[in-house]
Amino acid sequence: MGQGFVRRLQRGAIALSVMTLGMMGHAGAEDGVIKIGAPLALSGGLASEGAKQKLAYDLWLERINALGGIDVGGVMMPVELITYDYQTDGKRAGQLAEKLIIDDKVDFLTAPFGSGHTKITAGVAERYGVPIIAVASSEPVHNQGYKNLFGTLAPSGGLIDGMLDLFTAKKPDLKKMAIYGRDDVFPKIMASLMSKAATARGIEVVYEELYPVGTLDHSAATVGMRAAKPDWIYVTGYTGDLVLVRKQMEEQGINAPIVTMITGPAYREFVENLGPLAENVTSATWWHYSADYSGDDVFGTTQAFYDAVVKASGEEPDYVHASSAAALIALQKAIETAGTLDRDAVRTALQNLDIETFYGPISFREDGLNDNRNLPIIQIQDCRRRLEAMEETLQEDCNKRMKIKAHIASPWMVDLARNPLILDAVESLLGPDILLFGSSMFAKAARSDKFVSWHQDSAYYGLTPNDSVTVWLAFTPSNKENGCLRVLPGSHLGEDFEHDETYDPKNLLAKGQTIRGVDDDQAKYLELDPGEFSMHHVRTAHGSLGNYSDDHRIGLAFFYIGAHVGSTLGRRTALCVRGQDTYGHWDEDPLPRYDLDPLSLDFLTNMWSKYQSKEVQQAAKAGRL
Repeated sequence: MGQGFVRRLQRGAIALSVMTLGMMGHAGAEDGVIKIGAPLALSGGLASEGAKQKLAYDLWLERINALGGIDVGGVMMPVELITYDYQTDGKRAGQLAEKLIIDDKVDFLTAPFGSGHTKITAGVAERYGVPIIAVASSEPVHNQGYKNLFGTLAPSGGLIDGMLDLFTAKKPDLKKMAIYGRDDVFPKIMASLMSKAATARGIEVVYEELYPVGTLDHSAATVGMRAAKPDWIYVTGYTGDLVLVRKQMEEQGINAPIVTMITGPAYREFVENLGPLAENVTSATWWHYSADYSGDDVFGTTQAFYDAVVKASGEEPDYVHASSAAALIALQKAIETAGTLDRDAVRTALQNLDIETFYGPISFREDGLNDNRNLPIIQIQDCRRRLEAMEETLQEDCNKRMKIKAHIASPWMVDLARNPLILDAVESLLGPDILLFGSSMFAKAARSDKFVSWHQDSAYYGLTPNDSVTVWLAFTPSNKENGCLRVLPGSHLGEDFEHDETYDPKNLLAKGQTIRGVDDDQAKYLELDPGEFSMHHVRTAHGSLGNYSDDHRIGLAFFYIGAHVGSTLGRRTALCVRGQDTYGHWDEDPLPRYDLDPLSLDFLTNMWSKYQSKEVQQAAKAGRL
């Protein structure tokens, strides 16, 4: 009886609300301005996320109004954004959403950050029949039956499946998992989804616990995880929670081959607060600027959005920035499609939306979640910091010992060489069975005239056949100013050029091998951002000039061959990184157990000594000794 009464009362309230709204109307059509209301957490626990929302909204607003506003049935109407600080208080968020509708007469709403507060404001929007766009909401909110709620994030399950696919493929011996999640809407659902999905894959969940909101002492959990000895630690929560858990894990000596913190690594604050403790922590996220998209919106490309956020804030954008801007883009496109500010028409346009944007594709499922999203998996790896730390330990230039087989110096370089994104590209050229037979670190100090002479790797690699590609991975920006890689287009199609071995202390090549008479005007420059890589055939003539910038230029080259390729220079070593080596042309590389493993360094030292003696011979011939 009680439940029946509640249902009748709710229906009555909805009817009254709609009637009241009908009497008061909404302002846009009357004053020629489109009003969008936004309750934002500009103070309190979610202030950081609220500030990112506001920044993204302002960037979109500036650009759309510079174009004259939104085209509504052939009439350009400017946009006004009305915001209030709800102070990270869910009840206040609901009150302010109602104020925006009744007092400010907004046409549409955007939701606050987070599923819990989105649910509250979505309930208000539903009562008044106002379309509301969420920037961070999950299934438990969208399965409430709201007709007016749309969210730019993809379903949470997408964050789970991709990681399970990747990690089980990368670590076939993955058997045990610990799950520790915040007892809150989104973190709780992520913990639950992972538990079910991992179990279905045959992974034993050996520890599973939820922690209350506001927990500061996670010692019981760290003790439990340490006793369970998991292969994978999976933690959910918001940034402050994750930072605290990671620090307490370190204090208790808790670690695992895989540590995932959803969605910590996607946030600059996570990395800044943890420093080296953020290293190797993984996550899946809804958007990352390394995934390049383009579309018909006020930003146009991912790069343009990145540049806009950096210029406005001095910070790199994360998925909160991107999802927030995408929310207003989706609303804009729906209004343009509808050709009116009628809320029912705009809601219908949102339901049928299918667009390409800087954020990626956006279309909405029946429950209002964005259906068209490819979710990136990320890992915190500060390769530059690691390299510089190794140089400091060795007290030598990395261009020396790490010139021939740099990956022998550290497991993290081996992991980079096995990165699926790199190997997928290599496989498209060399086939499924791939060996890594060498790697080389190239580091140019600021204001350095060190260079790499024009050369072809095929002239001295000693491979038969020459089925080999080089992947050049940038650790820092690599551009014309700091001496990026340059190539001679089409040179891979001919035979090897004649090379001279010349002694020049400024040449970063081990043998100083040089092609004479190259026309530099024909060169093409391969400019890269950190994390990007280029590829070239073993016969491609290439080189680089000096670094005339004020910062290091650092890159790592991986040399890959098909497993069928043999050596013309006697028996050598290589590492199988994908597929199988059924030919046996190469011995196995001695892999490092940890950074700067003495056994590995001895191997590198012996290899480098051969090249050092060659340098002496070259110097003597050149009259330098």
